[in-house]
Amino acid sequence: MYFFVANAQVQRPIFHVLYDPKDALQCRIDLIQQAKKEILLSYFILQDDLCGTLLLNLLAEASSKRGVIVQIILDRNGSTISAPMQAFMKKNGIVVHRFFLKNKGLKKYYHGLHEKVFMVDSHFMIVGGRNIKDNYYGLSPEFNFFDYDVLVTGDTLLQDARLHFYTLWGDERLTTPYDAREVSEKKALQNLEKIQSATMEVQKKLHIELDSRTDWLAESRTTTAPAGFIHDDFYEKKGRRYVPSDNKDSGSTEALIQFVDSAKYSICLENPYFVPTKAWNRALHSALQRGVKVRLLTNSIQSCDLPIRQAAYLNRRKKMIRWGLEIWEYHGPEKWHAKDLVIDEEVLAIGSYNIHRPSERYNTEVAVWIKNKRKAGVQLAVMANNLENAVHIGPDNKPIPRPDKNFKSASFGLRAKTFLLRYTIAQILGWLL
Repeated sequence: MYFFVANAQVQRPIFHVLYDPKDALQCRIDLIQQAKKEILLSYFILQDDLCGTLLLNLLAEASSKRGVIVQIILDRNGSTISAPMQAFMKKNGIVVHRFFLKNKGLKKYYHGLHEKVFMVDSHFMIVGGRNIKDNYYGLSPEFNFFDYDVLVTGDTLLQDARLHFYTLWGDERLTTPYDAREVSEKKALQNLEKIQSATMEVQKKLHIELDSRTDWLAESRTTTAPAGFIHDDFYEKKGRRYVPSDNKDSGSTEALIQFVDSAKYSICLENPYFVPTKAWNRALHSALQRGVKVRLLTNSIQSCDLPIRQAAYLNRRKKMIRWGLEIWEYHGPEKWHAKDLVIDEEVLAIGSYNIHRPSERYNTEVAVWIKNKRKAGVQLAVMANNLENAVHIGPDNKPIPRPDKNFKSASFGLRAKTFLLRYTIAQILGWLL
């Protein structure tokens, strides 16, 4: 029944969800150090903070000392890397392209590369919601995100992902080679000191091991279950041919909505910025009318890092509850950032896709999915446990009190800001959010 996702993987893939942020960082470190030929990264956010500095240094060592090809695509607006680190990357053979749509006029400033893809040797890939930034790995003193990644293998799945990467990489309409400028010897030396300091601090804070030689697939079972890679591209179909387009296609949206349309009795969603478009409204409303139970876990005012998104969601919440959507709001202590769905206790998908207009229309998104009752069951247990830190929104569109919990309330300033946004910008620009 799940033939609609192109090139479904049937060659015994491994699908290992990285729940713990320390594991997610350790896995990336180990894969870099074990790489033999090629490392490909495609990220919305990559910063040279603690974790970014550590990973970029390891990528530089892989390139300069072992001859591994290291190529990175970064979103021009989302990623910020200091000039000394850029020069360090260039010196050590790391090649960077910036995603920036040349032909879109002003629109190029809100079209983005939102995906998070980490590929090694065409054999391992990490896909999910985590960017390369401290607060995705429990390292930020301000706030950290709750998120998921998936470590996957499988020839067809990885081939699809690698083709997608090089389609972006080789299209000058979409990505541009980034040539880092030279920096003074003093700044270069300061950057080396920064690298050493960051490496030591990450090891100290998270007890991360370097050169751990961990086999991340040793305890993972292969499966004959279908699995696949979902993504967006910049092509459109004309007759029997696909031709280049300056507009993103709707590949990820169509694939995920087809999963929703296929649901017979249950849909469990976790998504941080839930501002459904017409297409998502139709799919969810149709599912509810068919008698499908639909449950959503999303952010509360307290746990959302983007108040404008929360304001737009709150303007739609009453309607969704009236339709029969079961809504829970996460109350921390982290900010919610995970994006996943489980269909009929059988199909699990995890990726970068937010259920809002930018993901549908403007941002490139990715996800991986598997049709496997055991994997879906594990995820459902995790999702149920997440409700322990959430509040159910009742039929009157108000949170149902939980006497057994003492959740921290949002500050007056944050509540006031969200209220103001609800009845101003979110009302005017709700269609864009």
